[in-house]
Amino acid sequence: MAGLLIVYTGNGKGKTSASLGAVVRTLGNGGRVAFIQFMKGAMKSSERDLMIDCFPERVVLISADIGFFRDEAQRQCQQENASALWLKVRTILEAKPPFDLIVLDELNYVLSYGLLDEVMVLNDLQKRGNTHVIVTGRKASDKMMALADTVSEIREIKHAYQKGMAAAPGIDY
Repeated sequence: MAGLLIVYTGNGKGKTSASLGAVVRTLGNGGRVAFIQFMKGAMKSSERDLMIDCFPERVVLISADIGFFRDEAQRQCQQENASALWLKVRTILEAKPPFDLIVLDELNYVLSYGLLDEVMVLNDLQKRGNTHVIVTGRKASDKMMALADTVSEIREIKHAYQKGMAAAPGIDY
């Protein structure tokens, strides 16, 4: 069976959390996971700590540790970082034995901001073999969604932040 390409996109909260459900199922089945965070990583993340502490032999976690950019200088840094991360993703896609699941967290942002060449990324994703790949982030392109086997849009209806509520440990990080 060929690996599935799954996309979680939309403006709602829960895209990364949905991918973590697949991580739990993959680990529960004895599989190996690579979790690559393109735009996150500068803040504490309980899920990162859990994956590293509990499954060090079956989880590879690579994080940009920069966060989202706010100006052109940061954008340049993110572009360089995204390119370096994508070289690691290529290695992970070609790993022997292959990973069972690769999560490319916030890759849709990276592509929508033009930090990586989308044609190159889509071509590389087509070489995934039997590895399942999940791509998260807002603004998934039509090309990404056309290539995907499954696409779920997470739509925001209401969010606690709108009431001025802070991020909650165990819920948001």
